[in-house]
Amino acid sequence: MATRGGSGRCGARHRWILLALALTTVGAVLAIEPSCPAKSNTNWLRHYPEACEPLRAAAQDCTLCHDTITDLNPYGLDLADVANQPWLIEHLDSDEDGRTNLEEIEDCTLPGDPTSVPATSTTWSRLKAPWR
Repeated sequence: MATRGGSGRCGARHRWILLALALTTVGAVLAIEPSCPAKSNTNWLRHYPEACEPLRAAAQDCTLCHDTITDLNPYGLDLADVANQPWLIEHLDSDEDGRTNLEEIEDCTLPGDPTSVPATSTTWSRLKAPWR
């Protein structure tokens, strides 16, 4: 009389099934695009379709709002306070560098990083403001 102790054809089949399941799970995890938690970057990208490429890239790789994947920078903290509605914090200066978040977005600088400054000392948003 044969015993069922996990050996033989039935045990080998279960091992193959478990291996296939494990490989499928690993493959699915690797296929997922890295993105910001809860896909919060999608809302920002939708609201600023004309944002410069460096800011769009920062939104896609989470560095627009995060210092690390779990730690928000000042801009990310302000965004979190308004349920990720960026138009509600355009008037703020999240990184306290003297320029509003909207000015920074228009000038292609990071609104959560006080060391991110425009390429020139005179920015387009400052030039066009007196002419409005």
